[in-house]
Amino acid sequence: MTSSDPAADQTLRAVLDARSREHLIHVLERTDWHKQKAAEILDVDRATLYRLLKKLSIEDRS
Repeated sequence: MTSSDPAADQTLRAVLDARSREHLIHVLERTDWHKQKAAEILDVDRATLYRLLKKLSIEDRS
């Protein structure tokens, strides 16, 4: 079975990480990279947000 969907060849973890990265960057841009505000929107602790930024290799653009 072949698929034209490039995500079909990726692991679930890779797809979830890519989507999480996109969403985090979107929220950070909406808050002008204010991490406390972004954490509140995402309903996570600020420390959790920092861990996610490190895990997903998102560098501060503020």
